[in-house]
Amino acid sequence: MDQPDEDLPGQPFSYWLTRVVRDLRAQRGVTVGQVARLAGVSPSTVSRFERRDYWPSLRVWHRGGDAYAEALDMTRLEIMEHVLYRWQKAEAAAYGHDYGDEVLWPIRD
Repeated sequence: MDQPDEDLPGQPFSYWLTRVVRDLRAQRGVTVGQVARLAGVSPSTVSRFERRDYWPSLRVWHRGGDAYAEALDMTRLEIMEHVLYRWQKAEAAAYGHDYGDEVLWPIRD
């Protein structure tokens, strides 16, 4: 499933989660292979997850969440803050609001 370049409002949680972890991974120079190795899954599984072609079982999801957190040098909470931030900005923009960086759930630096 190809993902557009811009954030689209009204998308499910899976859209935001996969989009944000993929973007964070790319921004930080982390490869699919690095995440896969930490998660104990194949690189194709990570790629399929990031494209939303695959949604893992709870057991795999916990291992994958830990792998992304370790590879990105973040906590799971910090990753979720990024997800909420991106979601809020897109939803606000859809209703004609531009709050800049002033969103309900700021990212801690």
